[in-house]
Amino acid sequence: MAKKTQKTTNKESYVTNYQFTKFCSFWSVAIAAILYIISGILGFIRWLGQKLDFNVSASLGTVGGVFSLIANILLVVALGIPAYAYVRGKGKNWKAFYWVVIIIFTLGIVFGFLPHF
Repeated sequence: MAKKTQKTTNKESYVTNYQFTKFCSFWSVAIAAILYIISGILGFIRWLGQKLDFNVSASLGTVGGVFSLIANILLVVALGIPAYAYVRGKGKNWKAFYWVVIIIFTLGIVFGFLPHF
């Protein structure tokens, strides 16, 4: 008996990858939005506490900063996956440029976070 092989077409593979890209991008942006809102609320509470002379812990600002950092990292994911899908079909110079840009972007996020400590 001959074995049946199941062939997947490029179109099916493209649709699956495209669905994964859309899924990651959507949820990264959604979670980042929620974390930005929480970070903003914590920053407002800290600011309001300082103006009204309440004993507000300085760690509240740090927690807000951590949420903001996580949100920024999620945005790297939300932007990085579709960007890599664009670069995937290009040459190795494009791929190297992509990774350099992602690393610089991530370092910028981390160095921007350092003043929160």
